[in-house]
Amino acid sequence: MNWLSRTIAASPRRALLASKALLIAGGFLVILGIYGRTSLIEANQARAEQNLPPLQSLAQSHPHLPTWFVPEGPVGFVVAGVLVLAAIY
Repeated sequence: MNWLSRTIAASPRRALLASKALLIAGGFLVILGIYGRTSLIEANQARAEQNLPPLQSLAQSHPHLPTWFVPEGPVGFVVAGVLVLAAIY
């Protein structure tokens, strides 16, 4: 961790910008994950009323959108949380 302290001391503005970028990226992923999860729950409720099988992922729910970066499970939310915690650190 010495190299990190020296890097931050050498260029604090660059470290601040990197921290802001990580915080925005992590927060954006968390918000997208929550939105995606609620969207999937809503779609499955509508499908249940029509006696259709439930959808398992956002890619099935929204095939026209790129959803590979949206966290859908615990691992994705942990990665987004680690980004936010790294930004805070």
